[in-house]
Amino acid sequence: AHKKMIFATNVGGIKDIVDHGKNGFLYDLSHLNKMIGDLNYYADHVSDLASYTEYKSSDIEKFDIDTTVQQMQKVYMTLN
Repeated sequence: AHKKMIFATNVGGIKDIVDHGKNGFLYDLSHLNKMIGDLNYYADHVSDLASYTEYKSSDIEKFDIDTTVQQMQKVYMTLN
């Protein structure tokens, strides 16, 4: 998803990565027609997306599998 705009529903962990209106768009499940309308609009106006920020590596590296495993290991080590 690096350097790509995200159009997604506002469920689960995606909202931890996507900052609505900055590096993507989040939609409630009850507003899927709005999502479809926005997708159609931006398909015809791709240049409008250039004004939005891109993901910084630090924004997504905390979700990397290696980082997650290291964090979990630290937690487990405190249980001994």
